[in-house]
Amino acid sequence: MCFNPMNTLRHIASLTLLVFFTIQVKGSSVVESYTIPDGHDLEVKIKMKSLDCVVTPRLNEDVKKYLDRYIFKYPQYTEKILSNAAIYFPIFDQILDEYGMPRELKALAVLESGLKQSVSSHAGAGGLWQLMPRTARMYGLTVNGVVDERSDIYRSTEAALKLLASLYDIYGDWGIALAAYNSGTVKVNKALAKVNKKNNTFWTIAPYLPAETQQFVPKFIAFNYLLEYYTDYDITPEYPDLDYQYLSRMVIYQKTAFKEIEAVTGVPVEKIRQLNPGFNKGYIPSSSKGYNLVLPEYGVAAFIAEFADATSDFNPFLAYFAKPFRQYNISPDDYVHILHQVEYDTDVFTVADRYGIEPMRIKMWNHLPGSQLSAGDFISVYLPPHRYKQYLNKTFAQVSSITRSLPDPIVSQTFVYPDLIRNTHVDSKIVHMVKPSESIMDICLLYGLDDIDSILTWNQMGNHAAIKPGMLLKIYLPAVHEDVACD
Repeated sequence: MCFNPMNTLRHIASLTLLVFFTIQVKGSSVVESYTIPDGHDLEVKIKMKSLDCVVTPRLNEDVKKYLDRYIFKYPQYTEKILSNAAIYFPIFDQILDEYGMPRELKALAVLESGLKQSVSSHAGAGGLWQLMPRTARMYGLTVNGVVDERSDIYRSTEAALKLLASLYDIYGDWGIALAAYNSGTVKVNKALAKVNKKNNTFWTIAPYLPAETQQFVPKFIAFNYLLEYYTDYDITPEYPDLDYQYLSRMVIYQKTAFKEIEAVTGVPVEKIRQLNPGFNKGYIPSSSKGYNLVLPEYGVAAFIAEFADATSDFNPFLAYFAKPFRQYNISPDDYVHILHQVEYDTDVFTVADRYGIEPMRIKMWNHLPGSQLSAGDFISVYLPPHRYKQYLNKTFAQVSSITRSLPDPIVSQTFVYPDLIRNTHVDSKIVHMVKPSESIMDICLLYGLDDIDSILTWNQMGNHAAIKPGMLLKIYLPAVHEDVACD
């Protein structure tokens, strides 16, 4: 997407390796002699025992083969994948958490697509999760000549997880569910019939599965190992600009051209295409269900700054923090660098929760080998200005500066962000975006309102008007609610 052009040859080599890794000889896997280098075998065995994985890890010859490829033979391929993971994995983790599914399952997208949104297979599967058109439509995705939602980061992930969950419900084993995702239920059922015993796992049926599927779960285990321990092997990904790491989505209901979006947000059309490859004609068509438009967060904020007061169905979620960008002449595409000093022994999850970001981001930005932190450690955190506003008063922030990119930020200015939430003189207006499964009563409770009538009146809704995810609702908070901040 936005990687250093000096690495073009390196990236071409990585793509070649991705093809190489997926080559299969008809009827059997390519036979290769890979071994983990001397001195690393015992280390890998010890770490494998403590690896969290939905499939019971085994350090057999197939797993060793892929560990050797990912870590020792082709680290440049691994670095390319981990660079893309900085874009997609935090989104995957968020959706996996919402569905109550193990986070390790995100590795499936690596095996299926190499984390390429618009890739398609010779059989017609497409998108990050390589869904077939019929399967995609079965799970509510639009697939036609104008829109292919298999390339929608959010909706394709939700569809893939629904499919995975249904397979797990059938087989009761994640390894078998992954095998069925790869080869289909018919082939898995045939393998189960040949084994003909209870309490099967992937390992018991593997000999009866197609050759490609026999390798699928070992690859899955190897990549999960890699994701946990890559910093121990001198693998150093070049992460994309923060514009690609901080993404947000808007739900768009009316026809909108990419050029219109560029004019309002400042996000170039080419970047809009990169983030939204499922729109094949350079525009978002009108739709009663709405389509996701994915943009860097600064683009969503700029869009809101232009249209927050309009009576339209554009539905982003950063409305409350958008207008201050213009009012205080702060560019919404700058980022705040916070150097956080750990005050007591803790872990990245605690720090990530404090700043409202994914733990994986902190691990990536700081090249951390694990999750544990020690008192006195300095941890870099990067936030868009509207997020930084929420944490301005946190006493453990040691250094604040504005930067545009990683890993060598260019400091352009420093500032003290005004306290824009508190308002002791007049009512405060908040624009709230409805979240999935959220009711009007939930919103009333969130903002401390007594009943739903006010919300219905403010938004000119009938007594029984239904709300849906992505809708924008106006909320007016009186001065007595001055300390309430929107999510």
